[in-house]
Amino acid sequence: MQSEEDKKIYEHELLRLKMSVESAAYPDNIILFTHYPPILRSFRSNKMVDFMKHYNIHKSVFGHIHLSGAKNVVEGDIDGIEYRLVSCDYSEFMPVKLAD
Repeated sequence: MQSEEDKKIYEHELLRLKMSVESAAYPDNIILFTHYPPILRSFRSNKMVDFMKHYNIHKSVFGHIHLSGAKNVVEGDIDGIEYRLVSCDYSEFMPVKLAD
């Protein structure tokens, strides 16, 4: 359950993200990098996913989740969006190739 303050922060961050995406030099090829994962196994449909679909973002890269929490993470293609967890311990401290 989110507090009113959490909701306010979330909405503010979505607004900042919207401004960033709308000012992108190459809006057809945006890779969204966030600290927290936009979805989890138990939390898939939300405003961030709606945002990515609206702006035709096909790749979401995130960290924050480490080994013990990785079981809750969703990776791979879901509804046309590729989700990638790149926290260093999860990737065994190896670089993660994100594009060709």
